[in-house]
Amino acid sequence: MWSRTDPTQMVAVLDWEMSTLGDPLTDLGMVSVYWGDAGEIMWRNRSPQPHRLNPGFPAGDHLLARYEASSGRSISNIDVYRVLAVFKLSIITEGALARIKATRPDEDTTRTENTIAELAALALTLASNSSVTTLRGS
Repeated sequence: MWSRTDPTQMVAVLDWEMSTLGDPLTDLGMVSVYWGDAGEIMWRNRSPQPHRLNPGFPAGDHLLARYEASSGRSISNIDVYRVLAVFKLSIITEGALARIKATRPDEDTTRTENTIAELAALALTLASNSSVTTLRGS
């Protein structure tokens, strides 16, 4: 995307395959789960995420607090978006698994299958432990 005031300045790059227009808390939820347990699950078989290697990076909770302070938006229901984000990651991973099985049927997909199960379990744990009552089912 280009700046409205200076069309020679790029201000963002979009992944059109995954881009949406909607509630910005959806993106914040996704960033925060990548920053936390879902990131651990997704990256465990790769090199560590850059923010885990650099002790100067703030923790995920700090990111959320800074967003709330800077934007003026309440993040009191952020757990809804975090659960949705983990669920979305599990669906994306499920799609990747289907492509692997269709194109490389002899490949061992155990790690990918385990990742999907762990993401589903994480979504349930986040919902069950949430301060948002409707997520807890009570």
